[in-house]
Amino acid sequence: MRGFFDSVRSQAQIEAEIDAELEFHLAERARELVEQGVNVEEARTQAQRRFGSLADVRRRCRNIQMGERIMLQRINFVLNVVLVVAIVLLGWSAWRGKRQDAQVMAALQAEVQKLSSLLEPRAAALAPPQQPLTPDPMLVRFGALKTSEEATAFATQLAALEPRRGRDLICAGWSAVTDGTLRLALLRPFVEGGGHGEAIELLDLAASDPDPDVRAFGFECLRNYAWQDFADRPRPIYREWFERVRDLDLHDALEYSVDQYHRRLRAAQGTELLRELGFIEVVDLQPATARGFDALHDLWWSGGEAGNILDRAPAWLRSEDPELREAAERFIAHFTLVCDEVPGMLREAKKR
Repeated sequence: MRGFFDSVRSQAQIEAEIDAELEFHLAERARELVEQGVNVEEARTQAQRRFGSLADVRRRCRNIQMGERIMLQRINFVLNVVLVVAIVLLGWSAWRGKRQDAQVMAALQAEVQKLSSLLEPRAAALAPPQQPLTPDPMLVRFGALKTSEEATAFATQLAALEPRRGRDLICAGWSAVTDGTLRLALLRPFVEGGGHGEAIELLDLAASDPDPDVRAFGFECLRNYAWQDFADRPRPIYREWFERVRDLDLHDALEYSVDQYHRRLRAAQGTELLRELGFIEVVDLQPATARGFDALHDLWWSGGEAGNILDRAPAWLRSEDPELREAAERFIAHFTLVCDEVPGMLREAKKR
C-alpha cells in the first residue's frame, strides 16, 4: 500500500515534469536557430517568442496532469478509509474476545497486508494512464503547408479564432514553416483590413525573422502601429517601442504611438523635421480607424501647454526654407477635415 501512495505524484513533481518538457522543446528550437547562425542569446529569445505563451501551455498541461493526481488522491482516500474501518473492526473484535496478545496483533497485521494486496491492483487499474504531451493538431498543419495559397487560407482560419488563441498558434507554429514566402502568406490575414487584435505581437515575429523580405514586410506593417519607420533605425529603438506597447490593446498602442510622433514633431528641426513631416504621406490610418481612433484629430489638437500643430503650422508655412514650406503644405493638407482653419492657412501660404 505504501508503494501505491508514493506513486501519487505531488503538484511540485507535476510542475517539474511540465517545465522539463517545455524546456526540452525550447532548447531544441534554440539549437536549430543557432545552427542557422543566430547567436545563443537571441536564439533563446526567438524560441520563447515563437513557442507562444508558455503560461497558457503550462496551464493546459497542468490541468491534464492534475486530473490524474486528483483521481489518485481519491483512490488513496478510499483505501485509507477501508483500512481504518478494517483496523477498527479487527480491534473491536479482539477487545471483545479479550485476546489482545501478540498472536492477535500478528493476525491483525496479516489481515491488513492481505487486504492491501487485494486492493492495490484494483487501485492501479482505476488510475488513468499518464498521457504524453501531444502536439495540437492545428500546429501539425504548419509543417504541411506547401503553397502561399494554402498558408493564407490556413491563416484566415486562425485569424477568425479568439485573438489570443490565433496569436498563440501562429507563434507556436511559426518556426515549423521553413519557407519565408509561406511565412509572409501566414501574416497577411492578420494585418489586412485594419489588422488583427494581436497584430503587433505577430508582426514582432516578422521583425525578428532571418529572411530579409519577411523583416521588411514586418517593419512596413509595424510603421502603421508605431507611427515611425524602424527599417533604417537602430534595433534598440524598435525594441523599446515594442516592450512599451506589447501588453496594450491596439487602441491604446496607437494612442501612445501618435503621442510619441507628436513629441518628435515638436522637438525636430532641419532635416529631421522634414523627415517627420513627410511621414504622414506613408502611414496607413486604417488600423486606427478600425478601432475608432481618429489619429489625425488627436495629432492636430493634442499638445497641451507645449502647443498643438495648429499653433506651430503658421511658422512652418512662413519659413524662409522653401523645402520646409513645401513639406508643411503637404503635411497640413491632410488635416482639412480636422480643422476648419486649414484651407485658409493653405490659401495664405500660396499667396506668398
